[in-house]
Amino acid sequence: RAGGLTTGQSTTFDLNVLSSARPLEVTMVFTDYAGTINSSNPVVNNLDLLVTAPNGTQYRGNVFSGGWSTAGGSFDLKNNVERVAIAVPQAGVWSFQVIGASVPVGPSGYALCATGDVSEGGATFATFGNGCPGSVAVPSPPCAQWNELGGVLANQTSADEWVFRATTTSTDPVVSFELFTASVSGGNVTVPARLYVGSSPGLTPIATTTMTVGGVPGFYTATFATPVSVTSPFHIGIDTSGLGVYLPTLASGTLGVAYSRPNGASAWSVQVVPASYKVHCAPSYLVPAMGNTGLPQLGASFDVELSDALPSTFAVLVQGLSDQTFPGGTLPVTLPGTPGCQVLVSPDAYEALLTDAAGAASYTIAVPNTASLDGLEIFYQWVVLDSAANALGLVTSDGGKAVLGQ
Repeated sequence: RAGGLTTGQSTTFDLNVLSSARPLEVTMVFTDYAGTINSSNPVVNNLDLLVTAPNGTQYRGNVFSGGWSTAGGSFDLKNNVERVAIAVPQAGVWSFQVIGASVPVGPSGYALCATGDVSEGGATFATFGNGCPGSVAVPSPPCAQWNELGGVLANQTSADEWVFRATTTSTDPVVSFELFTASVSGGNVTVPARLYVGSSPGLTPIATTTMTVGGVPGFYTATFATPVSVTSPFHIGIDTSGLGVYLPTLASGTLGVAYSRPNGASAWSVQVVPASYKVHCAPSYLVPAMGNTGLPQLGASFDVELSDALPSTFAVLVQGLSDQTFPGGTLPVTLPGTPGCQVLVSPDAYEALLTDAAGAASYTIAVPNTASLDGLEIFYQWVVLDSAANALGLVTSDGGKAVLGQ
């Protein structure tokens, strides 16, 4: 750009990153004027590079960690070569902004170069808005655990009530816990299971349920009828006063804090034992996600994709010419009985598909090679049948905006 920039001016360029197969590397360079001899800061002009990812994350030139750009930081005030390097770039439209931060002698020309799996065509596809959670739980480890692999059971019994301290950083409620134990008789025994809160257990539990324990040493589960909100620490345990179940303590293992009290007593005594347990908190759920392969280029085809949906269910691809209005009013529109689910695009056309075993679907769209379509905007959103997710039995993805072009 020989014409260059003056102070306060900026120029923005958009580039399509087709995939993360190659790193994205952006370099901006300009030739500065001669500075003052022996000056501590010989810089005359200062241009800055600002790169923005499709998700809004911003990277400033020459802000690196381990050889790759990191978000945030400060603009480089001295160097006339600025780089941004992203190891695994997000697919979508990236913007590169060259800013005339200070150009007392100008205008200042510059050169800008970008490499990666990129395309300069006018065709773009970008996501917008948010989807809402379906019924597919995100696999997650226990939110609290101690000697979580189990081991050799100590085969101890006690007529006292025992509970075991658990700590967690999760803010999600507790849905169940597992204790490593076994029945004394070798048959199935059902015992009360309890949860207490506080740095030491209170007088009465805040939640109770039962646990059925078999004769083989292993983890047995107590599940609460409704999730239990707790603050850390809290305490879990089962009623062993009937002497029908072994304490969930190991012959050896990491020591942890426990409490015991005679059955029916109010005072607890602190203990240190190698207990073995796992606590499970309420899971988070996958949100159906909009995606694409390829770009909506004239005379070519591209795929509008769905992921993170319920497997083997119906999914409808909604297509429209607006993300602002539809015949019934303005967008977005919240679907009744679906917390957080919104219609983001005008429902002008539909395509029904089935998701696969991974909860994914894809629809191929052929773009006519018609010059008058250049620049046309088309909006997409997936609506997924998921009866367990909410009262309406539908969940939505985020939106996708396609701009047709060369």
